[in-house]
Amino acid sequence: MKTSSSKDLVRWFRAAAPYIHIHKNKTFVITFDACLMDSSNFIGFVHDLNLLLSLGIRIVLVYGAQEEIDRIVRHKKITQQYVRHHKVVDKNILSIAQDVFGRVRLELEARLSTSLPNSPMEGSNIRVSSGNFVFAQPLGIIDGVDTLFAGETRKVDEKAIDDRLNNHEIVLLSTSGFSSTGEVFCLTKEDLATKTAISLEANKLIFLGKPMELTDKNNHKVKEVFTNNFQTIIENNELSQESRFTLSSAVYACNSGVGRTHIIDGTQDEALLVELFTHKGLGVLVTKNPTESIRPALPTDNTAILELIKPLQDNNIIVPRSEVDLMKLIPNFIVLEHDQMLVGCAALHCFPDKKMGELACLAVHPVYQNIGAGKTLLSSIEELARKHNLLEIFVLTTQSAHWFLQQGFTPAGLAKLPSAKQDQYNQSRKSKILFKKI
Repeated sequence: MKTSSSKDLVRWFRAAAPYIHIHKNKTFVITFDACLMDSSNFIGFVHDLNLLLSLGIRIVLVYGAQEEIDRIVRHKKITQQYVRHHKVVDKNILSIAQDVFGRVRLELEARLSTSLPNSPMEGSNIRVSSGNFVFAQPLGIIDGVDTLFAGETRKVDEKAIDDRLNNHEIVLLSTSGFSSTGEVFCLTKEDLATKTAISLEANKLIFLGKPMELTDKNNHKVKEVFTNNFQTIIENNELSQESRFTLSSAVYACNSGVGRTHIIDGTQDEALLVELFTHKGLGVLVTKNPTESIRPALPTDNTAILELIKPLQDNNIIVPRSEVDLMKLIPNFIVLEHDQMLVGCAALHCFPDKKMGELACLAVHPVYQNIGAGKTLLSSIEELARKHNLLEIFVLTTQSAHWFLQQGFTPAGLAKLPSAKQDQYNQSRKSKILFKKI
């Protein structure tokens, strides 16, 4: 007999399986400040990186060390000058930054190269590669102030990085870069990570840092930001300069070809895996296009729809249909996709002479149940019915009557059904008949 914990494990693994499939051989750029290394969760982060590598994910780590640099600057009582939101980097601060970057790089390589003793990943060493992959240019003079050794990313050597990734290595980039004249410039981790992700055509850019709480104009929590409503989110939230910079970098990345950007609380031990392998996640997702979409079904969706409705057929909740039967009905179906995965379906069979439509085969993947997927499909079916000039929709159900009643359906008798449907009614199933005006 399965224990509760083993059932939870099986349920989670089945839910994560589609994400494992989608992420395989994809490129992720992950950026964080080196202060994360002081967290008790850092060893868990190393384990998670090893797990991601074992799943075939290509990883670039971009680390900053601004908190450590700022601490030393304050300790040495060096006056830090700003122009707009940029820091002026003089020779003293540059020297401090170079020392910190070198020390952090060595420590990171050491931490990442451990054999993870007493863990399931013991013996699976992470191979780390770092080098002069980043070319920089000076920020120059802003508002009459020379920012000196403050720079921005001019380009990254994507070919060299790609070679290392293909060799199953993690590529480690510090937030410093070299100019064509051999000078060293300090970069921001947001700028470097964003431009690296764009150059590599990365599938994901991940900011590990402080938690970001966003709300909309109705004070509802926002977990997904679309690039076209970014300004509205900024106006509705009082964000620090750092958070604004992170969010604007995330939007810029997505508008420049990066698939998805995630902003995750780096202090939570499980945050990275939960964000990447579950539906809800723990952070803020920035995307150019919605992760969920409704579209008409295609013939190529036939197998996936059959898999969705099979549990309902096996439990005699809906009438069994063969693959051939379903293929004939595909034009009547709509499907719900989440992150390129088909997670729900429904069909509308029209009876135009009666101004009625039948809602049929409403099915949702178990992982996406109880989070609104069924309501989303129902709303889309109602909208489709209105486009067909229908006035009512009906459903025949044996076990889901309560849910449909909650959605505004009311019971009706057999006589109200279109005559063609009355002739098909299976008396042995005793399905309840429910109608809803639209």
